[in-house]
Amino acid sequence: MIVSKRLITESNLAEFCTDGVLYVAKGQIVTPGARDKALHKGIQIIHGVAPKAAEPQPTGEPVVECDVAAEHAAVTTAIDDCAIARRLAQDSHMTFPKDMVLAQKSVMMPSINLLGPGCLEQAAKRVGAMGHRKGLIVTDAMLNKVGMVQQVVLVLEKYGIATEVYDGVQPNPSTANVNEGLLKLRKKNCDFVISLGGGSPHDCAKAIALLSSNGGTIADYEGVDKSTTPALPLVAINTTAGTASEMTRFCIITNEETKVKMAIVDPHVTPAISVNDPNLMLAMPASLTAATGMDALTHAIEAFVSTNANPFTDAMASKAIKMMVEFLPRAVEDGSDLEAREQMACAQFMAGVAFNNAGLGYVHAMAHQLGGMYGLPHGVCNAVLLPHVMAYNMHSRIKRMSDIARYMGCDVHGKEPQDAAIEGIKLVCRILTQVNMPTTLTELGVKAEDIPAMAANAMKDACALTNPTRGTQADIERIFQNAM
Repeated sequence: MIVSKRLITESNLAEFCTDGVLYVAKGQIVTPGARDKALHKGIQIIHGVAPKAAEPQPTGEPVVECDVAAEHAAVTTAIDDCAIARRLAQDSHMTFPKDMVLAQKSVMMPSINLLGPGCLEQAAKRVGAMGHRKGLIVTDAMLNKVGMVQQVVLVLEKYGIATEVYDGVQPNPSTANVNEGLLKLRKKNCDFVISLGGGSPHDCAKAIALLSSNGGTIADYEGVDKSTTPALPLVAINTTAGTASEMTRFCIITNEETKVKMAIVDPHVTPAISVNDPNLMLAMPASLTAATGMDALTHAIEAFVSTNANPFTDAMASKAIKMMVEFLPRAVEDGSDLEAREQMACAQFMAGVAFNNAGLGYVHAMAHQLGGMYGLPHGVCNAVLLPHVMAYNMHSRIKRMSDIARYMGCDVHGKEPQDAAIEGIKLVCRILTQVNMPTTLTELGVKAEDIPAMAANAMKDACALTNPTRGTQADIERIFQNAM
């Protein structure tokens, strides 16, 4: 029975729900309170009449069949105004398990997190109070050249903290960088580590701190939770708004012999203190602002659709998506916009909290291979791959993909979830153009003959474990090919 113009409120919400789904028929109105209650309880909201009872499902492991070709053909048809759209369609017919959600949840982040203009001074004061006396600053040559390293050194000196500097970190930190930094730390008898920069210095510093207490080589710790001893204390001072490496348990190091990026996922590499002072981000060039910003947006989106997402990570990811869509274009357009810088610093941190606890997906698993094989900037690789992986995951996370579109500000009122999800993918494509990101892997010099090897390694990457659609190497190869 269709109830004409009936109001669905918090008190009568249950009357309109069937099997965990709220069906909103024509003429019915859902109050904001009822909508929030439904979302809080995990109730899916669908505009339409409840379907008839489905046939019983066969016993055994539940799987869902989906014709990916049909789904992605619909995406391509709907968004052919974007250059990327022509390559979004997949030509596979595949099965994947239903959601895999871990029974227990954990929340991991640094014990002290400082955000806001001027918080660098507060960080130095805290470090001094902790009793540390000599720190190894791990950074890159450019930040040293422009005087940012000296700026940090002077602040630390005010609180009686001596420093040594290792500025050899490459854009994709390598095993050689880690070994060089570790050697200097030991020779200079440093009792803690300071990372200054973006993801590259942070990851290199994490590896140095881990090896200083655990020994061996960084390759020994590739994978999840491989170390046994806490790392040397690490203070991570961020100068970009994107990687969130200043607060995560992720550490990505390139193996120079295999040309593969190793993912070390371990709570022992989590920094003791994270510092996000937007004053240190004002000089970031537009291209780096865009690349790191797209990295952060990818973090939030992948965490939101992850198989290990939970209400805590959902709150962080959804708010981060809203903020980045608003403030990333502003920060790219005007690097001196302090409000945009501060909001992006907060948003990327929130996205970091989300993926640090929910995990990532195929965008990062694949981007790591591009970085390892070609030395390409991580954020740029994420940007190019993001819409393609979103399209690939659309069927298995259709409701969440439609939510992402709503968080991004798309007008999805009254639209079916699939149509809403397509609007979200369209907006990602437009943002790529707006912030001057490449839209194809061909533009980055990627070669088709390298795709099989990269796909095989992507399947082994730790980030692939929480992708919502469980694919094969052939599926990953197709996503790479579609992005060419």
